[in-house]
Amino acid sequence: MNRSILIVICDFFLLSLLAYSNMDINKVSQAGAQSAPKLNLSTNQVTAHQDLSDAMRLALAEEQRVLNVERTNRNAAEAELARTRQTVIEREQQITNVQSQLQSAELQAARLHE
Repeated sequence: MNRSILIVICDFFLLSLLAYSNMDINKVSQAGAQSAPKLNLSTNQVTAHQDLSDAMRLALAEEQRVLNVERTNRNAAEAELARTRQTVIEREQQITNVQSQLQSAELQAARLHE
């Protein structure tokens, strides 16, 4: 085998070993020193079920908020409608009163004319 090919192959193997090895830099630099204790940190891992239930809970809260706003708007519209109806009834009564006064005035004018 050619010497240059052998060097390339050995270089490839060496780089592969370095790339795939799990070397701890602290262990290498402090060969005789005591290593730091490993900390086991517990994480708040969310399962798919919890994630889905949280999403559904948020969607429910949003839907309830929208329904409350719609209910408030509907109540305000109903109150406005009731006020408008009352105003229409009062105006119709006024019109009726004015018409009756007009008829009585016409009758009185007809009597005076005779």
